[in-house]
Amino acid sequence: MTKESFSGMAERRTVGIRAILVFAVSVVFCIGNSRTVHGAETRSPIPVVLRETQPNLFEARVNLDGIEINSNRSVVLKLSNPDGNSPITLSKPVASCGCLQVAVSDTRLPAGGEIEIVLKVAVDRNQKAPIWRQTVSFDSKKPGDSIVKLEIVSRVNGLLRFDDDRFLVQLYEHSVDDGDPKLLERRFAFYATEPIQIDKLQLIQNQSDPAVSVSIDPLDAERGELVLRIDETHIGDKGVKLSCQLRDPESGQTASLSGVVVRRSALSVVPSILRIVRNEEGKLDAHVIVLNHAADRQSHDEGDPKEASPIAIEASLAGRKLRTNVTQAGKGFARVGIRIPEELISQLNELSKPQMSIQVYWGDRRMATKRTLLPVSAFQSSLAE
Repeated sequence: MTKESFSGMAERRTVGIRAILVFAVSVVFCIGNSRTVHGAETRSPIPVVLRETQPNLFEARVNLDGIEINSNRSVVLKLSNPDGNSPITLSKPVASCGCLQVAVSDTRLPAGGEIEIVLKVAVDRNQKAPIWRQTVSFDSKKPGDSIVKLEIVSRVNGLLRFDDDRFLVQLYEHSVDDGDPKLLERRFAFYATEPIQIDKLQLIQNQSDPAVSVSIDPLDAERGELVLRIDETHIGDKGVKLSCQLRDPESGQTASLSGVVVRRSALSVVPSILRIVRNEEGKLDAHVIVLNHAADRQSHDEGDPKEASPIAIEASLAGRKLRTNVTQAGKGFARVGIRIPEELISQLNELSKPQMSIQVYWGDRRMATKRTLLPVSAFQSSLAE
């Protein structure tokens, strides 16, 4: 076994807006006391199941319990590639921080197979945030090779811990004819790591944008929800700011939150430049991948068939409607094949900047839609001999 160290709207239809908002937030907890553990080690492997989120792109999130400040741990992961996924060949790992060292038991991971990965984790005393987060990537940068991305997350000492620390705020469908301001709401569940009274927590808003409203909803003695409400009409292109503190009056400990809420499209289409190639049968094809960034969220019902793939994808080129076919689909993505008639080639070669129009109708609860124009690369160099 070798060891390697490394550092590593959506368009509007007639009845509504379809988009998602990403709340990029930093969370800083002021801690009264912290414990130190040296040399803690997990003895049984942590199971990690890879998800093929896009063709040949595999992702997983690894939650490490009990990583503490100024600690060193060796963690064993049992990485499994479920049946139905593509086989994986691991390249040299790259980490986002030198605080991680990695060793793998094998570089080949077939569908239905398992390998072990050993992580040596070091968190120094300069760690301030309650969430310790790093990434490990296996990416050879060669076209067609497998890409594996692992997000390593651990909650270190803190007053409060949030169940969902990604802080994604989702904008659901609403009528564009309603002139009243719309308050978008998202709840973030949290629990206390020390004995405190949730109903006694004090909320202090510092320099938040007036469009942002924050409140605390206690659930029981140990759990509560932070309720975020945003006036959608004031978000704009630059987003809105949030800054507030949750304070325990008895201990004086606080949890400070600050961030920005910004808007992005719920759907995207890749690649940015479309290539037309001749398939094995001699037909002209193009392929795109449609991504639904809102599909893989905990707020959605698990197993909802409406999230599996788009309900319709339309494509046109030089004013002509083309035949499309969803050739592969997973949660939040779909690979789409587009058939190009031979007689179009001569017309398109005469155009200086040919573009293909893609219209997507995704069948989830937001009925998200997107229309995009993709530049088409030079036909003579794209077609196989």
